Amino acid sequence: MTEWEAPGVLWWLLAKGEIGSVARKGGAFTAELVGAMAALKAPVAPSTSPDCRARLGDRQCRVDLAARRKVVVVEAVDDVEVSAAGLVAGVYAFGTLRWMTGPNAGAVQGVVDNGASLLTLSDLPSFAVAPGTLALLTEGCDRQLETCRARFGNVVNFRGEPYLPGTDLLTRYPGA
Repeated sequence: MTEWEAPGVLWWLLAKGEIGSVARKGGAFTAELVGAMAALKAPVAPSTSPDCRARLGDRQCRVDLAARRKVVVVEAVDDVEVSAAGLVAGVYAFGTLRWMTGPNAGAVQGVVDNGASLLTLSDLPSFAVAPGTLALLTEGCDRQLETCRARFGNVVNFRGEPYLPGTDLLTRYPGA
């Protein structure tokens, strides 16, 4: 803790750890303080999932995102919908939009879905967006095996178990 009017003059150590997850909602944010005990709560082995556990472009996925980014000129913003020309429908769903100019410059937002000229963001931009603002779009992935195979040609790095029987197998019985 420090004096906000004169930072650095007074310091009190309240807790020690690392910053964990940070979430932003509206005009406020929360940050988690992770202590040494967090290492003991971590799983020993990864859990199984039919979906891929890697993030698109990380060291497990290994898809090169350099060719999967596009700078667009924003034509208009209405609530969480952003108009921009020249998009391929569905390619940027689950991806990101980074504002490059304007008052939101540097902020990154999640893209929920997109059409040929419209993007739907996960939340509102913090500040008003003027027409002509530049944004960097990065493709997204729905973490399904078929998407990995067809769109990215990256099945060898798929980190999921799509053919492993799920818990519904336990509820089945002979003759059903």
